[in-house]
Amino acid sequence: MKLLKWIALSAILLLATVGASRGAPAMMLLATPTPARPAAVCPGNNAVVSIVTPPTACLTWPTFVWSHTAGAGGSYDIDIATDPGFTSIIDTATGIPENPAPALNSYPSTASYYVPGTYYYWRVQAWDSTHTYTSGFAVFTFRTAIAATSDTTPNPRLPGANAFLQNNLTNDVATYPPQAMFQWNPVINATGYVLQVSQSPSFSSLIVNVSLSSTTTQYTPAHDLTPVNTTLAWRVETLGGVYGNTWSDTWSFTTANPTSVPTLVQPATNNLDTDFTPGLLWNAVALPGGTHFDSYEVQVWTDKSFTNLNAVCFDVDQLVVNNLQYQHDTNVTTAHLDVFDALTGASIGSPTNCPIWSDNGINSLPSNTTFYWRVRGESDDGGGHNYYSDWSSAFVLRTSWQEVLCSSLSLANGAISILSGGTLLNNQPTFSWTPVPGNTGYEIYISSHANFSNKVLDTDVGPDGTPETFVPKATLPPGVILYWRVRANAASYGPGFWSCPFSFTTTNQPSTPMVKLPKTGAVVTAQTPTAPTLVWTVSSISPSTTFAYYEVEVDTNTAFSGGIDDTTDATSQLLPYLTLSGISGTPLSTGTLYYWRVRAFDTPGDYSSWSATSYFRTAVDIPTGLVSTPPGSPSQPVALTWNGVVGATGYTVQITEDPAWKRGIRTYKVGISPALNIYLPTGTTWYWRVQAVSKSFGSSPFTSGSDQFTMP
Repeated sequence: MKLLKWIALSAILLLATVGASRGAPAMMLLATPTPARPAAVCPGNNAVVSIVTPPTACLTWPTFVWSHTAGAGGSYDIDIATDPGFTSIIDTATGIPENPAPALNSYPSTASYYVPGTYYYWRVQAWDSTHTYTSGFAVFTFRTAIAATSDTTPNPRLPGANAFLQNNLTNDVATYPPQAMFQWNPVINATGYVLQVSQSPSFSSLIVNVSLSSTTTQYTPAHDLTPVNTTLAWRVETLGGVYGNTWSDTWSFTTANPTSVPTLVQPATNNLDTDFTPGLLWNAVALPGGTHFDSYEVQVWTDKSFTNLNAVCFDVDQLVVNNLQYQHDTNVTTAHLDVFDALTGASIGSPTNCPIWSDNGINSLPSNTTFYWRVRGESDDGGGHNYYSDWSSAFVLRTSWQEVLCSSLSLANGAISILSGGTLLNNQPTFSWTPVPGNTGYEIYISSHANFSNKVLDTDVGPDGTPETFVPKATLPPGVILYWRVRANAASYGPGFWSCPFSFTTTNQPSTPMVKLPKTGAVVTAQTPTAPTLVWTVSSISPSTTFAYYEVEVDTNTAFSGGIDDTTDATSQLLPYLTLSGISGTPLSTGTLYYWRVRAFDTPGDYSSWSATSYFRTAVDIPTGLVSTPPGSPSQPVALTWNGVVGATGYTVQITEDPAWKRGIRTYKVGISPALNIYLPTGTTWYWRVQAVSKSFGSSPFTSGSDQFTMP
């Protein structure tokens, strides 16, 4: 029995020995010397490993550590690959001897590099001391941690190493818009970043602690960094998701020690400036100890965000305007800048979007424009470090519409120009001036005092072309010296500055006639000699002069651009009428609407205002070309025809057997067509006549009535 057991055990051991081979686990029996598979110690299975900082329990990196299983005299094999099938092995070793306990087994990898943010696979198997029995491979995986942000690639990070900030909000005092205060390089596969700033190198307390998206590699704090003039540490953590998180190196910088922020005083915000060279005033800044004041910087832009370089009007400091080098005005606590000084500064140039226009030889801001202005203080610590305060809050400065050019002011009576100080011929003159560019409205002011302390007329005037013109609706007071001026007054940038004054003397003009006959709207006869007579009231004349004539205008339009303009036929002051027969421009047309007006002249050439415009209508003309066509047989009508009349809307036809037209008159109403067909008794002679009828221009006289025809 003992012999049989020994034979069976020997056979089983023989089969196990033959079946064992490197890379395949030996057949496991109930009693076997085969080693157990090793357990991963470092890196642990599924661990995230930093390729910069050694993992916990790993003395150096890259070193792989596993548990004891080979036993005394045994050994291990190890493979490291980038794929789970171990077809891409980056490092391998065999026959690594078993370490005596308590030391762990380890292998310092000789692979040339491990890539951050990558999955790796490693396996290890144990052999017994005779290299006969193996545990088979135990397979593990680990991930290398996400990379840290680079200090210099592709761009240097900001703030630079041991930098001194110039400003504690952006640290960018020259670029518009300013670049972010903190900037770092992106990391491939990053899922986000954490920025920390601390006064402590260990980051035990935090001034800034902000999480940012994977696409954000810059940050500007919402408020100034504090404390000032202090060294701060900062670092960036790269978030890698399954690849863990990695901190950058710790960097440091020193905060600025700037002046206080200026407070703007005047012009008050949203002020409307009318001289275009305002003085800008602000409260002087306070200087911290150990620093020296350098200058102020003043910006005037048309862009309220101060980022569009095409919107700069001027940006000046001590290099341009010398008086900006003083912390405050003499014996007061404010500082100032005259815009004139800024615009004449040598390095200003002429920005295309803020044209420097000349008003009476003074360099000025452009008119009807909205500006935004702000100030900051500049200082230094005497050690080569310059500081800038934050910008003040911006004030709004609006420049008004520019002044109406004095040389463009004009006063005229018709075609006669009245020079400043001259006398009018009529007290409803035409005031005119060159338009202000872009303006849509004006205010004209007339006074009897040179200082405009009282008002004769003050009214708004809408734009009407080039030049702008204005005619008073009523006559100005007679025989007095008056002064007038005008200014642009559109709501957006108005009112503008007054023009210079223009003086004139009004005249004692004749009184304005009033039209009497024909009554307004009357229908009159156009033909000579029965054309209408125009009648008006007598015009009174100043005792110091004599009457000259009446001027009468008759036209088919209210502009009186043509037609009759008579100044030679109504020369008697006390016989104010004009008969429109035989004068130049007559005869009048029939069936026409006419407008007419009249004014009076005295011998020096003064004239009244025009009368109110009246109108009359001339009656339609008498029809002509009467033709009667007798019928061919008694059963047919007679055809009566005539020439059509302009303006007629119908006709009246009358027939009779009485050549004296005293009895038996038959009347027929006819439409606009000049023809009538009627049935009449045979063997009779008839007389007929026609009258043109119009709804607007009355009725013409009948034709003579001598036209006749005989029915067969």
